[in-house]
Amino acid sequence: MNNEKISFFTKLNKSIFDLNYYPKLIRESTGRAIAFLVLFSLILGILGAFVSSFKFLVAGRLTGFVEEMAYFEYKNGILSVDSDEPIVDNNLTTLVVIDTNDQIDMEIMDDYKETVIMLSDRIIFKQVTDVQVIDYKEFFSTFGFDSNFSFNKNDVMRISNKIDIVIVFLIFAFALFGTIISKLIGSLFISIIGLVVNAVKETKLPYADIYKIGIYSMVLASVIDFLYSASLFWVPFLSILFFFVYYAIVITYISLAMTKIKRIQDLQYQQYNQ
Repeated sequence: MNNEKISFFTKLNKSIFDLNYYPKLIRESTGRAIAFLVLFSLILGILGAFVSSFKFLVAGRLTGFVEEMAYFEYKNGILSVDSDEPIVDNNLTTLVVIDTNDQIDMEIMDDYKETVIMLSDRIIFKQVTDVQVIDYKEFFSTFGFDSNFSFNKNDVMRISNKIDIVIVFLIFAFALFGTIISKLIGSLFISIIGLVVNAVKETKLPYADIYKIGIYSMVLASVIDFLYSASLFWVPFLSILFFFVYYAIVITYISLAMTKIKRIQDLQYQQYNQ
């Protein structure tokens, strides 16, 4: 085991630009590799939260949106709005829908990068490919409100500025924890891909080393993914295509890194048998 510590920024730089450095990266412990992934995800999550919060605040915040809405009321876990048609607010990349009659076609989410859909009993958040569904009762219970909690449009208008702060907080929480969890889960899936590449190349690496290679192979793809998500550019077909591009980049890095390691293994084997 190599006890030499490699700095975060060195790992960040070398994982993208220097495949010859991968043999040294995997000599570090798995715990350090996971710590790198968590810190890297935390940075991406914070940057993503700032971008999403900025978009929310620039869009006019909750106050302006509520002022233009029809009368609404939340009672006994059900949201009702005095409107026969869904209320829709959208731009090139973002969609907000309030549909308490549950008429909306959920496939509409595929056409936008960020989506918020408020139904009669739940709210759906979507950011690129991450989707989260929150039941109203469960959501309010986390803040200490019981099942009898109720409010209407007039109540919201009185505290809309405070709600804006809560929404920004939720954006940060969702972005931070969502990014970290998705990257950790993604690293496990990518390690399976690494096992396949390891078998094909006959590198004979232990799973721990394969897992570490997978973590560092995610860096460039994740940076590109973040830049794409933060941009105002959004085309549904390209978003589907980018999913495959993401994993193509990861697989390429895994394959090239294992090729480098295999060459070192072969050289060491030749030297041992001389």
